Amino acid sequence: MNQPIEADRNRGTRGLPRAMIAVAAVSAAALCCFVWLWSNRSPRSPATGADLIHETKPAVGNGVKTRGIVPPIPIPEIERRILAALAKPFPAAHVGPEKLTLREAAARIAKLLPVPVDFDTKNLDDASIDLAFEVELPQGNRTLGSVLDSVLSSMPQPLVWIVRNEALTITTAEQADQMRDTRVYDVTDLANPVVTPDGVNWCDAARLSDVLRKSIPELGDEDAALFDAVTIGDRALIVASLSRKAHQDLAAVLTKVRSAVESGSPLPSVAGPRRVAQKPRGKIPSQPVKATKGELAALEQLSKAAPAGLVPAVVSSSNAFACDLYRQLAKQADASLVVSPIGLYSALAMLKEGASGESERQMAHVLHATAPIDAMRSSLRILSDRLNAIHMIPGYELVLSNQTWCEETLPTPQSFQDRLRDDYRAETVGVPFLKRPAEAAKTINAWFTGATNGRLNEIITSAQIVGDKVDFAVTNAVLFSGRWEDVFDAKETLKAPFHSGRTTFDVAMMRRQRESCHYAEIDGVQVLKRPYRSGLLSALFLLPPASGRALEKLEASLSAERLNQYRAKLALSLVNIEIPRFEIGSDFRFEPALKALGMSRAFTPTADFAKLGRPEWGLTFFRQKALVKLNEEGTQAATATIGGGFFGGPRNEPYLFRADRPFLLVIQEESTGLLLFIARITEPERAI
Repeated sequence: MNQPIEADRNRGTRGLPRAMIAVAAVSAAALCCFVWLWSNRSPRSPATGADLIHETKPAVGNGVKTRGIVPPIPIPEIERRILAALAKPFPAAHVGPEKLTLREAAARIAKLLPVPVDFDTKNLDDASIDLAFEVELPQGNRTLGSVLDSVLSSMPQPLVWIVRNEALTITTAEQADQMRDTRVYDVTDLANPVVTPDGVNWCDAARLSDVLRKSIPELGDEDAALFDAVTIGDRALIVASLSRKAHQDLAAVLTKVRSAVESGSPLPSVAGPRRVAQKPRGKIPSQPVKATKGELAALEQLSKAAPAGLVPAVVSSSNAFACDLYRQLAKQADASLVVSPIGLYSALAMLKEGASGESERQMAHVLHATAPIDAMRSSLRILSDRLNAIHMIPGYELVLSNQTWCEETLPTPQSFQDRLRDDYRAETVGVPFLKRPAEAAKTINAWFTGATNGRLNEIITSAQIVGDKVDFAVTNAVLFSGRWEDVFDAKETLKAPFHSGRTTFDVAMMRRQRESCHYAEIDGVQVLKRPYRSGLLSALFLLPPASGRALEKLEASLSAERLNQYRAKLALSLVNIEIPRFEIGSDFRFEPALKALGMSRAFTPTADFAKLGRPEWGLTFFRQKALVKLNEEGTQAATATIGGGFFGGPRNEPYLFRADRPFLLVIQEESTGLLLFIARITEPERAI
């Protein structure tokens, strides 16, 4: 099954994350029915240049079959409708051939299609293609698809049609070859099966993607950034946004690999020494490609289910650490604050891989790392893939990225690099910390800029590198943007008072009346959950009573168990909602909080990071910049984390949820309950 699924947009796409992720791509087998139907259409249909672009069947290797793989999702509706229309007879208007201009012929054909027909005007003009050129519209017993092919092939310069933006676009073959399109290849039968500690089988496509990269020399850095592996449950997929020629090469290589495996030959190994990358590969960082509308329903269904192989204890550990960290930070700041605990948790988990002895024990204690180490590694990889998969669904932007940076003149054990690469999707990049700290800072900051889509930029400076004597650093970035399932009407947003301590000021208060949503009131704390698109993520608002030191008491009691109690009490209710717009940011140094939680050894001269290849290495700083913006449309948030060191039940009347005083916001992934962001809002956006 090396036939790819061709996504319905061939425009320039975002890169695919090397750190992938991405449970949600598309299930390639889903559209193999589409491939089969189109490739087996009426034999009267001539094979023209149009087919070379539109049909997803590669030129070679069609006889190789997969072993019992059943398409898990239906053909996207838009593709089904196109296929059905193209297979229908073309209604003859005349006894003989009809002469029309190309534009008129396209308009006639468009009336019989479920999507518009567009012209790639700029490239057609550049190629001196005249839309008024007269073509012959064939008559007789012909299908609509064969008529379209015949019209385009009769031009002085043969044209092709592609599916782009849910329209049939007519362009030149040369331009179509240069256009990238996103296709998904089901490689479950080739990927290495992995058995989790729970005995769950799943496939890891990452190893196979390395084999394919090495087998296609023409795949340059830019192409490699748009080529990566995706795991959806027990299925392994390759998602590639490439030119048509690159897709043909990829299909041919897959055919050879599959034939070799079926003949009993082993899959080529990618094991062996890998040099530290001197610069990040491709775009910095690459991100998943958005799913098409036709794939949306299946992706949402996949993303709502708890990921296969995930060990719940790892989520519990991350959430327990999240609440511990927040309580420490709440003591440091009096104003609004926001933190991404999963960002710091991921960075610390990577650093823990290099720790030994008492340093490792303390880090495990702070991280609540009670699960077996293999279970923790696989679960963090699965969680990363789940979050990055949701990014592909329209209405969301969600990417978790990891990267490590080492002094280019100092050795870093290959085993450590491989562990971070394979389990944390983190490349180890060599930079000149010692000789050219400004260049090192610029490279790392460029990575953060890309990872947060430009929302967070300068995270580390050359002065900090010199002052803290940095020669190794771990970095993590979390990018989130979610659209409300039910947006607020901006016309309903009114000026209203907000009471923060002894101060009262006007804010822009968003409103929704009699909304059916999940609500509870526990010990005076009002709890409201509002879902983002399709309910894959949600925002949990915690509003303490208006009296006394209620916010302080709420923060002191915050724990993973307490949040679970809040969730368990939520019931579908009618609620009049009033929540202020806000945009807040934080910049934390985590050293005091981590030391207070019990991780002091890592910051001392007696720290033990022998597995990092630096027995006398110690942490000097851990920092995170974060921001969150909430408005009528939804929520945007981003964090950049870096740590481094140096060698040496409803009722008739609605409840009222009026957030006119400080409150807490928790953003969580629904299927696992993983806490992504925690924020305290004491100073929302003031009304003008």
